[in-house]
Amino acid sequence: MTQKVLFLRLPWFMVILTAAVVMGVCSRCGAAGKLTKYTTKYYVLHTDLDKDMTREVVVRITAMAEEYNNRCKSFAGRINTRFPLFLYKNRKDYLRHPGVVKGSSGTYSRRSLIAVAPRPGGSWHVVQHEGFHQFAHRMIRGHLPTWLNEGLATYFGAGVWTGDSLVVGAISRHWLKRVKSMIDSGKLMPLDKMLDMKQKEWNDKLKSQNYLQARSMVHFLVHADKGKYQTALSSYIRDLSQGRSSSAAFRKRFGKNVKAFQDRYIQWWSKLKGDPTAELYDRIKVLTLTSFLARAHYTGRKFENIEAFFKAARDGTFTKVFAEIGKRNPAIWLPESLLTGNIPRGDDVKRWSLVHQERAPTHLKLAPGDGASLLGSFKLGPRITVTVKTVRPAATRPASKPAVRTPFPPELIPRL
Repeated sequence: MTQKVLFLRLPWFMVILTAAVVMGVCSRCGAAGKLTKYTTKYYVLHTDLDKDMTREVVVRITAMAEEYNNRCKSFAGRINTRFPLFLYKNRKDYLRHPGVVKGSSGTYSRRSLIAVAPRPGGSWHVVQHEGFHQFAHRMIRGHLPTWLNEGLATYFGAGVWTGDSLVVGAISRHWLKRVKSMIDSGKLMPLDKMLDMKQKEWNDKLKSQNYLQARSMVHFLVHADKGKYQTALSSYIRDLSQGRSSSAAFRKRFGKNVKAFQDRYIQWWSKLKGDPTAELYDRIKVLTLTSFLARAHYTGRKFENIEAFFKAARDGTFTKVFAEIGKRNPAIWLPESLLTGNIPRGDDVKRWSLVHQERAPTHLKLAPGDGASLLGSFKLGPRITVTVKTVRPAATRPASKPAVRTPFPPELIPRL
């Protein structure tokens, strides 16, 4: 019987910036200097980062945990305490922490997540990857096979933060090229071998190719053929949580002919061309910019047109916006660098506009040029909710279909 997932009911973003300081060399953290302890909604964070970077860490890890919770809440795990998280500014201090893997930048030690904090504007892949291991260990009971455990962690590790959500499922041109190269060069591991690979063998021969294949397999199972394999994947994970072997459970849910299944995986990836998730990248940008438009409205700043909004994004207006937000409601604070990194440039600006409505917040519109538009909207409150919908001309709009509840992991694009 599936147990109900419980979280501590606390005010969102309960971070005490006047927190306790752990002095000297701590027997639990093993690093010299001072680590400040912050209590957040999902984590007990220990870090030596400065205040601004800590703020970014907290909003990021909260979005990360909520995404992982949404994806795992149908499983049997139970969370009744916060996760321990240690983030170090310097790699040398990270390497002094007991139990970290030599040569790594992040480790999940079956209890704590320990990592080197990304530099401003840097990749959060390692923290998100190890964070999923930590979350899955609590939420998905039983033993996940190595390929699935690492594949899921790498899939979620590549998620893109928009300020109010963590978006997964994007395929970059570079990543697509790497997957195709692995397939074309014959370096693909046979699926029956991958299903039974043990963690020790994986760790002893750490290869980027193994992570690449595992992530691409998870992506296939989640997104291929409009989510065709999602129900089977969900059932497969439940079988594993009940102690069934990886190979037996896989054959039960996906068919006895494992090679034929791998051939379908190869065929699907081989047919992808160019930028297969271009619309998803557009959605990510709309979500991100709408998050900042919402925060401007929260402080009473409104814009006549899109040019005024983009000008404010460049001229320091949002520095004042977040100074006010920091005093009034730190729960919705965001780093301004996330905005500046997503401002459209050149001819791309022409695709954007603001849609003003009576008695309703302004919408952000992106017209990609294929007849459909993406419309970003928001709701203000103690928390800010941002959504994006696709708007097509009436003549090309498909007939409506009844909503279908998708299992773990829910297909991303319909959920947005």
